[in-house]
Amino acid sequence: MSGFLATLVAFVGLYLVSLLSFDARKSAESSRFNVHQKRPSEKRAAPGSGNGAARPAQRPTFRTLADLGSD
Repeated sequence: MSGFLATLVAFVGLYLVSLLSFDARKSAESSRFNVHQKRPSEKRAAPGSGNGAARPAQRPTFRTLADLGSD
């Protein structure tokens, strides 16, 4: 049943995307409802999991005249 529902949502989504656009083919190909479009999988680590080094603090790039002598 969930496969049928997913197919129905994809069909209606592609239909509406192509109906409401000026270039139907291009918009259908780049639509998120396109089942043949490959999307990059994003694997995110849980916050605080410690799977990477912390970024060092960046120096501010915007400087004023008062900041010039403090290097």
